Amino acid sequence: MAAIRRARSPDSPSPGIPELPVIRLSIVLLAALGAGCAARGTGAADAAPMAVPAARDSLSGTLRLVGSAPVNVRLVVQGPAGSTTLTGPLREELQRLAGAEVVLQGRREGSAFMPTDYRISAVDGRPVTMGTIDAITGEYARLRTVDGGVVYLAGSGGQFRVGQKVWVQGPAAVVVQTHGIIRP
Repeated sequence: MAAIRRARSPDSPSPGIPELPVIRLSIVLLAALGAGCAARGTGAADAAPMAVPAARDSLSGTLRLVGSAPVNVRLVVQGPAGSTTLTGPLREELQRLAGAEVVLQGRREGSAFMPTDYRISAVDGRPVTMGTIDAITGEYARLRTVDGGVVYLAGSGGQFRVGQKVWVQGPAAVVVQTHGIIRP
C-alpha cells in the first residue's frame, strides 16, 4: 500500500503542518458552506422537513391468519410482545407461510408493520432452506439460496418449476422431505 505524502515548500514551518494557503482555502470553503446553509429562506417550501430514509425495523415470530373469512382476515406475526398486523406488497407471499417462524425486515406504520424482506427460521419447528429454483434436470432441481449458495434437490421430479420461490426441509444433501411454494 502506497503511503500518502504531502508536498511542502522549503519555507513550510514543519513537515506535518500544511502550508498557509491550504489552511486559508479550507477556511474559505467552510465559510461558504456555512453561508449556504444559513442562506435558506423561511418560505413555505423551506418549512417542509427534509426526507430522511426510513430506518429498517426487525420483527420476528410466527405468521398467523386471523379473523373470519372472507371479509375480516388479517395476517399477523405473533411474537413475544404480542401480535402485529402485516401490510404491503409481500402480504400475499407471506400468507402462504402461515404457521412458519420468520424474521421480517421492514418498517413500522403506526400499529402495523410493512415487511420489505424476510427469512424463514423454521416450519413445524424444523429449519428450512429457502431460495429460488433456477434449473431443473431430470429428477433434480437446482435451488439458489437467499445467501447465493446452490443446493441440488433430489427426488423433486415434477414438483417444482424454474422461477418458483420455495422452502425445503431435509438433510444437507437435501433429499426433499417436505416443501412449500412461496411464490409460483
